[in-house]
This record gives sequence, C-alpha cells and structure tokens, in this order.
Amino acid sequence: ELVFNVLIALIALHVAAVAFYLVWHRQNLTGAMITGRERLSGGGGAEDLRWSRWNAALGVGLAALCAFAVSAGFRL
Repeated sequence: ELVFNVLIALIALHVAAVAFYLVWHRQNLTGAMITGRERLSGGGGAEDLRWSRWNAALGVGLAALCAFAVSAGFRL
C-alpha cells in the first residue's frame, strides 16, 4: 500500500511539473515527449532530441527490474 501511495504521489508531481512548464514557461513538453522533437524558443525549426539504443535498453531493463521487485513484494 505504501508503494502504491508513493507511486501516485510521484505521478501527481510529474503531471504538476508538466503543467507548470506549460503555463509558466509556455513550453509544451507533452508534444516533445510523444514526438521526440521540441520547438525552439526562437521560432526556428524543431530540435531533434536524439536517443541511444543503449540508454533505451537500460531504461527498459531498470523498469522491468523495478516492476519485478514490486510484484515480488521486495523479497528478492
């Protein structure tokens, strides 16, 4: 139950941060997260947000490890 409550709090914090950037900085992070491209502030073209296969594999592996740990009740 504690892990679930912490997860809900982190999700709320993430959504609040995205809303803050949208309202305060006038920067749409949601579009950049979906498309992988961010509009430049100078009105120019879009900047390509490059990613690495190794970083993606590491992120997926860490997410899988965390999901396994939670499903096992942290009894590894």
